[in-house]
Amino acid sequence: MLCSTVISAQTKVWIKIDSGTALYLHPYQQQWLPLSAKEEVLAKTFMLTKKGAKAMLFKETEVYALPESAYFFIEDVLPKSRVEIVAALTQIEAEQLPKSTRESRERKLPIGLTYGESIADTTSSNIAAIPYLNERLNAVEYFLSNGRYDAALLSQKRLLTKFPVLYQDALQAERLFMLYDKLELYGFLNDETRRLLSIKRSAEFDKMVERWNSIAKTKLLNR
Repeated sequence: MLCSTVISAQTKVWIKIDSGTALYLHPYQQQWLPLSAKEEVLAKTFMLTKKGAKAMLFKETEVYALPESAYFFIEDVLPKSRVEIVAALTQIEAEQLPKSTRESRERKLPIGLTYGESIADTTSSNIAAIPYLNERLNAVEYFLSNGRYDAALLSQKRLLTKFPVLYQDALQAERLFMLYDKLELYGFLNDETRRLLSIKRSAEFDKMVERWNSIAKTKLLNR
């Protein structure tokens, strides 16, 4: 009874598949299930679309086209206010902590915690081993190209937090910084870059991080 009550309280959306194949990760069974032509699903889970898939998301009167060959968190597709984006970013970090640690620290969670931990403790250090990496990146690029910086930021943050080895990739790290800048989240940008500066990489990488850290500090000082 409790489980069904919790499920019913969560946001649900309708997914319509016009063509191709798409799946969603059942949040409780933790299994990928194929989506039918039109199906109501929980928003707080992941969706995977195959090449050539044409899908739409419906929430009340709102309709959103979904990317093909993409892996994304369904709820990220829904537009968010600044407060909602900040809450989502904080939750993304909290979800990567072990349960006992999360419960004791979620109220004072430092942004960017994940990549301060040992990479070996969180995920493989082999970028090629990241599941659905191309599809995850396709989702970010789709949201970017459509001006959905909120969805792009949350997708990019989920990717780098889940697989912190990607923070060592200048292209992926800078994309995250750029999205913070687009949404004027300079506190997050300052914290992310400050933490990365404590982990020396190549001179070129460090220079890039320093430049974004300088931008963040300047913007914060001029508020």
